[in-house]
Amino acid sequence: MYQGGRVSWKSVRLELARSPEFPRGSASRAFLLRLPLCGDGSIDAAALDKNVNQAIVRRFWASDADQAGKISRLDGEWLLICSRAGASSTFVMQNDRLVVDQNITIVGPDAVALPFRVVSIEPISASPVAS
Repeated sequence: MYQGGRVSWKSVRLELARSPEFPRGSASRAFLLRLPLCGDGSIDAAALDKNVNQAIVRRFWASDADQAGKISRLDGEWLLICSRAGASSTFVMQNDRLVVDQNITIVGPDAVALPFRVVSIEPISASPVAS
C-alpha cells in the first residue's frame, strides 16, 4: 500500500482504448468509477473497506443499457460488480494504479480482456455520500 501521502476520493473515467475491433478506441464504451486513491494513483484498499458503499461503478456501453454497481476487492483483484434488471455482471480490473493516459486491462464476464485508457481523474469535492 502507498505510504507517501493523503488518500482522497476521486471520480475516474475509463474509455475503451485502441484494439483490433476499435482502432481509434471508443468514448461510448466506458466505466466511471468513484474510489479512494493515494497520491501515486493506487487504490487504497483500507479506505475502500471502511466505506464500501461509497465505492461505485457505472458502465456505459453503446450497445447495452447502462449498468451501475459496487467496487470491491477479492483475492487481490478489483471487482466491478454491475447490475441491471435483476442480473449482475462482474468485471475484473487488473491494475492497482490509475494514472491519466495510462492503459489498464478489464476482463469481462465473458473472460475477454479489453484495454481501457484512464481519460480523467477528478476530485470529489465533498465526502462521499450513500447512493
